[in-house]
Amino acid sequence: MGNRPSFRATRVRLHSFRNYRHAEVGFGEGVNLVVGPNGQGKTNLIEAVHLTTTGRLIRGRREAQAVMHGAECAVVGTQFEPYGQEVEANLPASGRKTLTLNGSALRRASDLLGKAPCVCFTSESLLLLEGEPEERRHFLDSESSQLHPSFVKVCADYKRALQQRNSLLRLWREEHVPEATFEPWEEQLALHGEAIRARRTEWVASLEPCFRAAYLDLGGSEAVTIRSQVKDDAGSADEIADRLASSRSTDRERGSTGTGPHRDELAVLIQEKDARDFASQGQKRTIVVALKLAVLELIAQQLSARPILLLDDVFSDLDSHRRGSLVGLVHERGGQVFVTCTEVSQAGARIASEAATFEVTSGTVVAR
Repeated sequence: MGNRPSFRATRVRLHSFRNYRHAEVGFGEGVNLVVGPNGQGKTNLIEAVHLTTTGRLIRGRREAQAVMHGAECAVVGTQFEPYGQEVEANLPASGRKTLTLNGSALRRASDLLGKAPCVCFTSESLLLLEGEPEERRHFLDSESSQLHPSFVKVCADYKRALQQRNSLLRLWREEHVPEATFEPWEEQLALHGEAIRARRTEWVASLEPCFRAAYLDLGGSEAVTIRSQVKDDAGSADEIADRLASSRSTDRERGSTGTGPHRDELAVLIQEKDARDFASQGQKRTIVVALKLAVLELIAQQLSARPILLLDDVFSDLDSHRRGSLVGLVHERGGQVFVTCTEVSQAGARIASEAATFEVTSGTVVAR
């Protein structure tokens, strides 16, 4: 498994990004340990890699917050192998970000998907389990989009149609809205809703065995599983359209659309019970890490190349046994991995002796 080719971020340059005034760092092909006290910029460094692989920040919705105070813009540039690609992200303090691939402007952030796929775990990833259903739907849609970039547009078109229908529902409270006005948006919701449910169902079915295997590999002994939960019995576009038409009066009263894939859920079970309620903190963290490793393995299988793996503060709440299992997996499976930790010893002697190590202090990076 470790002999598979892998995607790699070979060099990252930062300008006025978060707490980095200027920095340029070359990374190793295998494990890269990013070490230092909390609050020094470890997460910011791997966030730069994430930004140039997905077009999205790890933390926060407002991209201007990633611009160093007083600067006009932040710039992140990353060189990737094995295809010799260079991605640059320019985040202005006011205005929209721009992305380029080998010097050519990209129209959308989703145009980056699949070019150098990565899988990322941070402490915020725990919302995947502990947060609202929207977090789990986002996990399914965003991760599967790395293999199917066109799925991003399907989700965006569904969201737009949903917003339009909801606006009509609220408008109906104030003035008469002809029934026919709803039909074009419901047709769009039905068309894209069918595609979303089909993609999620297929993705969960493929992900589930990888998830169970990863959880066991991480030292978990309990039976775990994931299941796609469709909240109504409408599967085809015609069935979704019929359900939307028949629920208009109810939806008008509530002012929102009560049926469709935006209401669906991903169930995560441990010993056939809801993991949100019955898993310990250590089990929850292990479950979320296992879900991320399952995504990594599924992408690797389908692309025949290993994605980049970003692990930020992954050792918290893991006992020594599960920490050791994770370290062993990282070493065994190969590929390029970034691990942030406060002490090199957290990674274990074997990894520490072979990894490229970088010490981060107040937005400066020194290779050790």
